[in-house]
Amino acid sequence: MKKKIIILFLMFLSVLTISQELFQPEELQKDFDVFINYILKAGIDPFKFVSEETFYSKVDEIKTKLNKPMTKGEFFKTIAPMIHLFSDVHYGIVFNITTDTLVMPFEPVVVGNRLFVKNSLVKELENKAEILKIEGKDVKEIINELKQYLPKVRSDVIHAQVSFLFSYFPEIEDKNTFELLLKINGTKKSVEINAIKYGEKLKQTKQLYPDEWEKRKFSFERKGSIGILKIRTFSYSYRSSGYYKEFLEKTFKENKDMSDLIIDLRGNSGGPLYNVWELFKYLTFHPLKVHLVGYNCKNIPLTDGRIKRTLEKYELNPKIIPAKDNFKGKIWLLINNRIASGAVITTYLFKKFSFGKIIGEKTTEPVNSLGASLGKYILPNTKILVSISGGYYWIEDNPEIEIDYGKNLTEEEKIDYLLGEGDVMLDYAFEIISKN
Repeated sequence: MKKKIIILFLMFLSVLTISQELFQPEELQKDFDVFINYILKAGIDPFKFVSEETFYSKVDEIKTKLNKPMTKGEFFKTIAPMIHLFSDVHYGIVFNITTDTLVMPFEPVVVGNRLFVKNSLVKELENKAEILKIEGKDVKEIINELKQYLPKVRSDVIHAQVSFLFSYFPEIEDKNTFELLLKINGTKKSVEINAIKYGEKLKQTKQLYPDEWEKRKFSFERKGSIGILKIRTFSYSYRSSGYYKEFLEKTFKENKDMSDLIIDLRGNSGGPLYNVWELFKYLTFHPLKVHLVGYNCKNIPLTDGRIKRTLEKYELNPKIIPAKDNFKGKIWLLINNRIASGAVITTYLFKKFSFGKIIGEKTTEPVNSLGASLGKYILPNTKILVSISGGYYWIEDNPEIEIDYGKNLTEEEKIDYLLGEGDVMLDYAFEIISKN
């Protein structure tokens, strides 16, 4: 018995050590210098977003704080506000996630200034419970703090990004145990939860929520003669990309009798455009010529140590050939204000090629996107991951996406949708289809 207690205590200490490792000031200064160097030299001109005066004022402010040992979480909170100077979703600073990274034992869902529990892995937390306080601090206050570690995003994409940071709250706060104040069916109660490792979270989520796990990237279902194709991302690994192509081929081959197809892109954060072309070939009757202009940043070192920043122009002219089993019925695209990057370009081109009608919320993310040549860099000491955009796509001057059937949701309707309690937008789509 004593031996078991010792083993458990050592395991506890090993987890604690992961989150409490201290980095010395010289290590922190080095990582911060590398971080700033990436912003200045690895991506597009940062001074298109922020003045040099504001940029370097923030740099100097942060440097004065790096004069003492810090944990990774403390360092993250100190330097991440640099990202808040920018206004594009492709800028970011996050933890380099491994199987041992500590995470919350549930999927956080943020809507506005509220936080909810989804896919809970512990009995203390009920699904759909609202979290009011963490460690005695109001969730609204925490959400506003987390936003300072993110780019200034105008759309509801910011809620998805804050949800992501809540997942890694144990790493940010260097804590393994949290006291939460919950509200469930109008009743408040306090619970204590422990962080778990990322690898274990994936394993348990797959076991406890197999249906959601299978549908996390793409899925298809039929409701009578109407098909619902949900695509939550266009970003896949090499292996997943193969599954995606097979999935599309199988779906369209086996459902030729559909009268209508709803393509649900809600919450899609984008990805490489070649995965978009793969979808488009099932939506067209004739070959399509897409014309996009891209710009990649190229920095040329000068003899005096300065950097000459140039943009190399290139053109994307993919020819999309119709698939053998392309769809011949009516097509409806379902979107919300949580789509970003490649998903916004997809929506714009869907309209341009007259594939069908668009239903949903108007997105406030730009069509001309910085997503091209996205670079990801790991800081040498703390191993924190930095995302910097090295280029952008240019569709045309001031492109606009026209929504055919607009529908704005209340906060409660958005919460119900994200927690799987109801789907007013999909119901609205079916209503429109029945009238057409």
